[in-house]
Amino acid sequence: MILVGGPVTAQDSQYLKGLHDLVSKFSLQENVKFVGPKNQKDSLVYLKQADIFVNISETGSMDKAILEAMSCEIPIITSNVAFKNILEELKVTEAGFINDWDTLSEQERVEHLKSMIESQIKFVFVNGKPFGGTKKPLRQYVLDNHQLPLLIDRLVEILR
Repeated sequence: MILVGGPVTAQDSQYLKGLHDLVSKFSLQENVKFVGPKNQKDSLVYLKQADIFVNISETGSMDKAILEAMSCEIPIITSNVAFKNILEELKVTEAGFINDWDTLSEQERVEHLKSMIESQIKFVFVNGKPFGGTKKPLRQYVLDNHQLPLLIDRLVEILR
C-alpha cells in the first residue's frame, strides 16, 4: 500500500503519526509506504500504478484527487459527500461511497473501509481489470463534466 499526501492541520499530523505507529506496531513497513505530498506530475506516476484509490474526506468539496483517480480509470472508495450522487448515478461496481461516515465510530469506520477495500480488490482481480473492458464510466464522467473548456464556459456564463 502506498499512501500519497501529507498533513495539512495539526489534527492531520496526529493522525499521520498514528498511522506510522500502527505500521510499526504490526511490522508492516514492507507493505505500507508513506511517500508524502507529491505535485500533480508525480502524483500521476502513483495513480498509474494504483489498483484502487481510497479517499476519506469530510470536506464535502469536489476533491481534485478523486477526479484525477476517476480520470485514470482507477476504482475508488470515498466518504466525500460531494461524490455520493455522482457514484450512485454512474452505478459502477468499481466505485464505492461510504454512507454515514461521520456517524460511524472509529472501529466501525475501520471495519466498513476494510470490507469495501476487500470487495473492490476482489472485483478487480476476479474480473481481470476495472470495468470489465466496458465503457469507462468514471473517466467519461470527468471528461463530460470537468474539462477546462467546460469550466471556462461556465465561468463566462456566470459573469454575463
